[in-house]
Amino acid sequence: TIACSATSLASICLTNASHDFENYQSSAVWSLLPALVQGLIAPLSFFEFHREIVWAIWNMIQRNRLQHRLLVELIGTSAEEVATSLTGMLTALQSSDAVEPSLGIVDMLLRTLDDNHTRATTGKSLKILFEEVGLVDALWYVCDNDVDESDVAEKAAELIDDFYEEQEEDEEGVDEMMPSVNGQQFQFQ
Repeated sequence: TIACSATSLASICLTNASHDFENYQSSAVWSLLPALVQGLIAPLSFFEFHREIVWAIWNMIQRNRLQHRLLVELIGTSAEEVATSLTGMLTALQSSDAVEPSLGIVDMLLRTLDDNHTRATTGKSLKILFEEVGLVDALWYVCDNDVDESDVAEKAAELIDDFYEEQEEDEEGVDEMMPSVNGQQFQFQ
């Protein structure tokens, strides 16, 4: 479609413009990136459009010296909507080729931006924000549905281990410490 073709062209422009370090202040990145974010979070956008947007953003931010600033711009004031869209792309059944860039962006956001970044706009850390929109389940979905043991599944497993493993251990411990009723008394097992 026209929107996908335009997004693909924007990806090329963004990739080239984002590496122009001498003129990055006046670069097209700062006008195209917010437009792409709006397309990503728009609830009525179709899957192919979202996939092209995610690939455009991924191509622009990977191996870029301005990566931190671009990630801050990406998450901006729409942190929850961006987290929801990226998480949704991980479980999209239409195509698996959207999983790699979506997972890459999530990985960069969690590893690059500190917990205080989104607290100003959402009151929550980025890790918690992604957890609340279903990232942990989406990561498990990626791991469970990967038959080739690919790098994508490995990255999903690393994110679970690095950011959410502690929580899983806590939940398992809670189950073990639940009281049981024995007659008139509670006993912990």
